Amino acid sequence: MKKTLNLIRIFLKKIKHTIVLLLSFILGVFIFWKTGNLSDTLASSFLILFILITLFFRKKRRKKLFEFLEDVFLEMRKINWPSLQETLQTTFIILMIVIFSSFAFWMIDKILVYTISSIITLRI
Repeated sequence: MKKTLNLIRIFLKKIKHTIVLLLSFILGVFIFWKTGNLSDTLASSFLILFILITLFFRKKRRKKLFEFLEDVFLEMRKINWPSLQETLQTTFIILMIVIFSSFAFWMIDKILVYTISSIITLRI
């Protein structure tokens, strides 16, 4: 009787493993079909596989995973997102700094190229 129960448990574990791998594979194929990018698909498949293994096999980890996700959502609610006007102002300031910096570096580069080329072409 014990031998039969052990065989049934082993069989059920194999079925559980097969279901997890099959779900991961199906979701990976779906992600590849949607994105068309193999690296994203592999990364997503491994993440999905990890989550499925955590959910199916580890009760303590499953509890910790749900606690972590709950904490993440609580922290997301605490974030003070900027308004549209603040975002546009910050973006404008950053664009002006980038344009000014690129112009300054371009001028420095031109001056250095002119100076070095005039030194190189000097014949003594």
